[in-house]
Amino acid sequence: MKSVLPLIGVLVVAACTVQTPVSFAPAFNAGDLFEQRSGQRIEQRIGGRYVLVVGGIDKLSRDVRGRGLSCSSYLFRVDIGSITRESVGQILGQVFEDLRIAPAAPTREEMREQNIDGVITVRVDRFAPWLRFRDGTASSALTNLDVSLVVEGANGPLFATSVTTARRGEADAGASCAGAAEAVARSVEFAIQDALTRLVDRLVESEELRRAAPRI
Repeated sequence: MKSVLPLIGVLVVAACTVQTPVSFAPAFNAGDLFEQRSGQRIEQRIGGRYVLVVGGIDKLSRDVRGRGLSCSSYLFRVDIGSITRESVGQILGQVFEDLRIAPAAPTREEMREQNIDGVITVRVDRFAPWLRFRDGTASSALTNLDVSLVVEGANGPLFATSVTTARRGEADAGASCAGAAEAVARSVEFAIQDALTRLVDRLVESEELRRAAPRI
């Protein structure tokens, strides 16, 4: 990074862009987490054939600039598009017996022809990471995340819910402000995990989806 030089009372800052290492895909087990939160086991996955569409992933990229004097010339780029699709697919695959990911939702006519019981649409409605430096020694990041989930059957809506979460990540500042990237990554990871865990809770407890499951 170039040095910062004051020129005739004007502070010229050379901005650097750092790729934030967010490589999170949840390895946690939906059944174990549900049991921890509710005290009950998932007796069986939701039956039927479902298609998952994760919307708006091309809009899940942000440049995060830290607040505070230290490292304020750095931009930390965070892109969670592919991570979100992978994470949602992995975790919902533990809840539904037959789930496939598609780029777009089939029509209701196609659903009837292909014996598809429901289309699950998951969308991140808000992704807002925030970063603050403290005395040049530590970094604190907060990620706000709003996620909605809708299940549509061939004959109409089956289920809908949404969650809002805010999770914090902390890290030492480190050399060249490297700790800031780690703080942002942690806050994003914690927010994604919390949002998906809460969505799983609501899906598992949904009587509407259980009733809609085909009888064998």
